[in-house]
Amino acid sequence: MDGDSGKEAQRSLLAPALRLQAPADPRDYIVFRAVCSGWRACTRDERDPTLRKSDLLPRGWVALCDGDAVRPDDACEITLFHTRRARRLRVHLPELRNHRIIGFTQGLLILVNKRTIAIQVLHPFTRVVVDLPSLVPVFHDAVNNQISVLGMHAAVCSASATSIAVVVWLPSTAVVLGAEAGRPTWEVLHRGLFLRSIFPFEGRLYATMGCSREIMQLYPRSPHPVLARVPDDFGFSERLAVSCQIHDEKDRIRPSVRPFTIVDHLLTYCHPHEWTKGLMFHEYHSIPESFEELAKYIKAKNSGLHIPRIARKKPRHRTTHYPMNNEGINNAKTQNA
Repeated sequence: MDGDSGKEAQRSLLAPALRLQAPADPRDYIVFRAVCSGWRACTRDERDPTLRKSDLLPRGWVALCDGDAVRPDDACEITLFHTRRARRLRVHLPELRNHRIIGFTQGLLILVNKRTIAIQVLHPFTRVVVDLPSLVPVFHDAVNNQISVLGMHAAVCSASATSIAVVVWLPSTAVVLGAEAGRPTWEVLHRGLFLRSIFPFEGRLYATMGCSREIMQLYPRSPHPVLARVPDDFGFSERLAVSCQIHDEKDRIRPSVRPFTIVDHLLTYCHPHEWTKGLMFHEYHSIPESFEELAKYIKAKNSGLHIPRIARKKPRHRTTHYPMNNEGINNAKTQNA
């Protein structure tokens, strides 16, 4: 093959790479760029340090649950499923060690460090991590409820064109917190909100209220947060799950049916309270007291997550010295004599 024909062949091979500027799926894009250094030189790096570029996000991937009560963060791996391509992929993530998964948005994992309560957002394919500050200061100031951290959940939102934000809600305290990547502190977004269902969409975060059927915008904050109302004849997914429970709120009444359907997985994915425990929502929804072994196991796992105390500096006692005039000095000499 002469020089001209060789160059022409190289151009024909690189043509697909040059056209691949908006990857349909980041997983395929990573494999594509791994072919050779020439293809990598002609395409963008898949590692976006801000996690803000939407075309590089693992959108379309949802997390599956094994249903064996093993937390994905304890196993340091997670099973992902692509809803459009029906692809199943098990990903090993050492970054999950000493962390707990508290949310999953557009394929991104939101983690909390079990020791420092710092928040991280992890891309499961590129392994890019965006760090956010620890929740300890705002927790002691605005929440101060140790048990509430066990039910903590979070979502990724769009803060600006170049940065993401994370919104955290603690159901037992009705407090919603938010922080933008790069900012040093968290802020209280809402108080007194008992939320029923939370769903992110197009960089914003919405929720339905627990005591009403209103749909509210949680982030970004709005002067008119109530957007709509759920129709009275619209059912909730919890009602669909009651008939599939393996217990009657007291004792086990049926065995677990395997394999799980994709509907079972999607229903559990929409309820992170069960998913993060490694439990299928349609089977449990709640854990009866008779499931003693399971309750002990979950309690033992929960003991590893706690809020560190803030070291309070004790005020120093200062001795105030008053200057003496000549008369005071003479009196002191007389007393000493």
